[in-house]
Amino acid sequence: MAAELKHGRLAYVVPHGTHEVVLAKFINADPATQGFFVFFGTDLQLWPEDVELVELAVTRGV
Repeated sequence: MAAELKHGRLAYVVPHGTHEVVLAKFINADPATQGFFVFFGTDLQLWPEDVELVELAVTRGV
């Protein structure tokens, strides 16, 4: 599923050390870098290897 992660994509993830599924946004503005997840309402940022990807969120344009 990592190949489907693109800048701005929403995903449900479980941060390592927790048992909570949370919605996060994947940030990768520069394709030469790894990218990271940001969590809404917090300053927390985690690398992809620090979370378990549960499912990509379904989004659609309006």
